[in-house]
Amino acid sequence: MPVARSFFQKIPFIRITSLFLTGILINYYFPFDTRMIAAFLAILISILILFWHNSNFASIQIQNSILSVTIVFIGIFYPSKSVEKSDRDFSRKEYYLAEVCQKPGEKAKTFQTILLIQNDKLTTPEKVVAYFSKVGFDSTITTGDQLIILAKPQSIKNAGNPFEFDYQSLMHQRNIWFSAYLAEGTYLKTGHQVIHISNLAEKVRDRLVAMLAEALPNKEERSVVSALTLGYRTEIDQDTLDYFASTGAMHVLSVSGLHVALIFMILGFLLSFLKRGKI
Repeated sequence: MPVARSFFQKIPFIRITSLFLTGILINYYFPFDTRMIAAFLAILISILILFWHNSNFASIQIQNSILSVTIVFIGIFYPSKSVEKSDRDFSRKEYYLAEVCQKPGEKAKTFQTILLIQNDKLTTPEKVVAYFSKVGFDSTITTGDQLIILAKPQSIKNAGNPFEFDYQSLMHQRNIWFSAYLAEGTYLKTGHQVIHISNLAEKVRDRLVAMLAEALPNKEERSVVSALTLGYRTEIDQDTLDYFASTGAMHVLSVSGLHVALIFMILGFLLSFLKRGKI
């Protein structure tokens, strides 16, 4: 006797889409800390992997429930990049508690990094691109360091030159909307190290970049290899970006074949349950 299947079982895409959109709506009305959501996702996926080889009915029910919750959390984690941030008031210089999200990379006139800043006037922490003056720069600053900074973040904008690289869109895709310039005397290390998963991953990447620096002394070559293999683009100078943009090969620096393969494997693993039912 054929087993009756529900509407969602007949068209699983609608179920997946509905769960994903539910997560997006939850995030829109009740914003969450992305680091907390990432931790929950890691736990859910770990539990899902533990139950994956159990084929009894109860285990399959648990797998389906966990997978549904995971899709909702992915929707919550999905950042909204299309809406301009208008609730940030950076009209004057303020003191901020800042976390260094990656090791500063040397540019022509500055050292560049990403900071996660917060103070009592910000409802949620804000990521900004920070440019440190080379005059009096503290070379010991590294990933995970906590700083006190005095800055006035500015909206990231393109220079307006014809055929230039769209740096603004790139930063917006990473949910970064502002930049800050830090001269000597406008920042101070607190001596506290912030430790969480993303910082530990950044430190591992820093060590790999250091190994590349020993193998490839030429900065331009090293910056391109670092971008392709490790996703580390801080050292790429503007001329190199313009070269890639003008030849239509900018996507090579953004998405590599390895990334596509990893995404395909993860999605194939998470959605492999769709093959279990008989049509």
